[in-house]
Amino acid sequence: LQARRADPRAPLYAAFRTQYAELWKNYFDELFTVVGYLPMYDLLSNITKQFRLFESAPHEEGTLAKLLEVMKNFEGTGQNNLKDFLASANEEADDTDWNIAVPQGADAVSVMTIHKAKGLDNRIVIVLLVDSKARPENMFVDEQADGIRLVRVTQKSAEFSGRLQELYRRGHEERTVDDLNKLYVALTRAKEEMYVICVKSDYADEPSKFLPSQDYEPSDKPEVAPRHQPIEAFAETYHSPLRMPASITPAEKLAIHERRRGDFIHEVLSKVNYAEDGLESLISSLIRKSSEHWNLTADEAQMKSVVLEFLHTPEIMPLFARAEHRRIMNEQEFVRPDGRLFRMDRIVVDPEEVTVIDFKTGDDKESYTEQVRGYMDILGNFYPGRTLHGILAFVDRRKIRVVV
Repeated sequence: LQARRADPRAPLYAAFRTQYAELWKNYFDELFTVVGYLPMYDLLSNITKQFRLFESAPHEEGTLAKLLEVMKNFEGTGQNNLKDFLASANEEADDTDWNIAVPQGADAVSVMTIHKAKGLDNRIVIVLLVDSKARPENMFVDEQADGIRLVRVTQKSAEFSGRLQELYRRGHEERTVDDLNKLYVALTRAKEEMYVICVKSDYADEPSKFLPSQDYEPSDKPEVAPRHQPIEAFAETYHSPLRMPASITPAEKLAIHERRRGDFIHEVLSKVNYAEDGLESLISSLIRKSSEHWNLTADEAQMKSVVLEFLHTPEIMPLFARAEHRRIMNEQEFVRPDGRLFRMDRIVVDPEEVTVIDFKTGDDKESYTEQVRGYMDILGNFYPGRTLHGILAFVDRRKIRVVV
């Protein structure tokens, strides 16, 4: 917290990692490494194993299982991002996905609306009512011998017609009856005890006007005979107490680190349109901002050196130079005729030609050629008549390979 007070933008996890290095290494390091690469369900499963949640909180087993179920359903929507999941979970919506089914007769509290309480009963019921203004209801059904009509009637317009006034009165009577039916449902769910709490309002009087309290004294609480419930046999679920760390081999961990490093460099280069005066300070600023979101062992100076040396390579410099009528598109998405979406690292659009550049931080692979050729095919549809060039730019090696 002291680090946050010193710099409000400083991430708390970085301060925790520095202050409690041993705890971070034992419990968080492996999990943090795979965030963004493991599916969300697998990540959550590893978290429950890493912290032995099922063993330390056996009474919350249903809650943990429901959380895993919700996560699996969330993945089924095509989303697999931790930020999106947290945003979705924070939304205030009448979402039943989070509801946990409680067995009949279980010693638990069930919270439900009056509508969902229909047909159910409980030993003890607490009814919470809040006075509120009824929603204006101005649409009424007018049944005549020649047919049925839907008529809009306001309180003011009803004053000018006896028939409209009758429609308005009958409609509001039906609404009142409906409200009384709901109140009846709420007040008939208890088998042994019921407590009614009604929050009154200065600007509304329903449903409190149906519950007069002035002339009624609190009644004596009757004694309830003890119940003898038959003992039901059950078997506890056993979870192995063995800690199961995330199964990541050193080679896989190195590969994940290299992917993170590559993504980091891609993010920095995506903010550079032209290599011109002030480039060094721009790169420093971009690396400093981006490093807050990436867990990399390489320091900022080393990353800055890699990016600057790449941009100052003679083969690369023309791709980042200004030119008349030139347009730059970074991280631009294009849709192929079959509906597939592709994001290209850098596109240089000139009056007579178009060049697509794909940045790489590892070794060269033959599959990269087909990837860039696919980009060129897409751009050919968007820029007919222009000469197309495809370039693979290897940042660490400071080399390019032309794709034809």
